[in-house]
Amino acid sequence: MTAPSFIFDVHLDLSMNALEWNRDLRWTQEKIRRWEQNMKDKVDRGNTTVCFPEMRRGNIGLCVGTQIGRYSPYFHRLPGWSSPEQAWAQTQGQLAWYRAMEEAGELVQIRTKAQLEAHLDLWLKSPPCDDGTPYLVESRKKPTHRPIGYILSLEGADSMITLKHLERSYADGLRALGPAHYGPGRYAHGTDADEPLSPQGKELIKEIERLGIILDVTHLCDSAFWDALDCYSGPLWASHQNCRTLAPWNRQFADDQIKAVIERGGVLGMAFDAIMMVPGWIHNRSKPSDFNLKIER
Repeated sequence: MTAPSFIFDVHLDLSMNALEWNRDLRWTQEKIRRWEQNMKDKVDRGNTTVCFPEMRRGNIGLCVGTQIGRYSPYFHRLPGWSSPEQAWAQTQGQLAWYRAMEEAGELVQIRTKAQLEAHLDLWLKSPPCDDGTPYLVESRKKPTHRPIGYILSLEGADSMITLKHLERSYADGLRALGPAHYGPGRYAHGTDADEPLSPQGKELIKEIERLGIILDVTHLCDSAFWDALDCYSGPLWASHQNCRTLAPWNRQFADDQIKAVIERGGVLGMAFDAIMMVPGWIHNRSKPSDFNLKIER
């Protein structure tokens, strides 16, 4: 049997899944599903999720692991923290989880080109091993499989209390940042909103470039997207979005935005969310059976 191709997943909310959903990502997918089958606290309990054994089975040896902490003003419709300081604390808890997984031998943080090249050599040139074997918490033994590499990224910049906090985050290994998420943001507006970059947002973009952090333009509303490109000349990518022409929604990129990222030498990632691939899909209402949708096609 031919081994699967090496895969780089450019957006995984690993720490959020582990902490907000109370999932031990060292468990197998089957074990997580069994554990959650009678839970009702969150939509999609007991359904498909990412875990380390499945990542290794699929030869996903490198990923972008996110932090996220939204600030939501008083009585705002979107869920979030009541202050940027609380949002910052949330991201620091997520960072602590990544560190714990590093110490457990499950993950290794990639901060430099040299570390990236060494990690790729480990996965591409080392002999095959039993990477799909799950970690057993009860054994208290470190795993013998290869660690999964992760590049730390921040989705939405609300948690950056000041630009000094961005510098601190860079020292902790932050190498990519998306200024926006859903709705209005402290630095940039995102999906389902549309406002130009604020002066604070432009200062954030300049600091991102100064530090050499990758700008993730995913989720930026149209006005903020073009403003960001006007004041930024560093490396960029769109980690997880698709094409607005094929599945209409402002969460997706229009053709001219896709072309702009390509012209800047950026990277375009894809997302496998049904609403981003299937025209007419209605969030929280549509089901795969409504569209004869199967993962095989």
